[in-house]
Amino acid sequence: MYVRFTPSTLMLEQPAMTQEMQTAVARLQQLPESDQVRIGGQINAYLNKLENVRRMVKEGLDSGPPTPLDADGIIRRGRARLAEVEKKSV
Repeated sequence: MYVRFTPSTLMLEQPAMTQEMQTAVARLQQLPESDQVRIGGQINAYLNKLENVRRMVKEGLDSGPPTPLDADGIIRRGRARLAEVEKKSV
């Protein structure tokens, strides 16, 4: 048995691009190369941030049940750290 992969069959496995993205890509293709490079870099940076946020949220959810927030403890530790920094700078 032979399996033949064509561009159309491979496209079926990829998630569909929204009409909004298709329009944006079509407009981007009409820009000068320097603008495409700049905007492409901005998009990649945004996607990297988005992936990091999603990863951090997943890690947080996977870390177990939530615990009560100890605001007073956080403030105490922060003040202690600040005092240490101020001591070292004198």
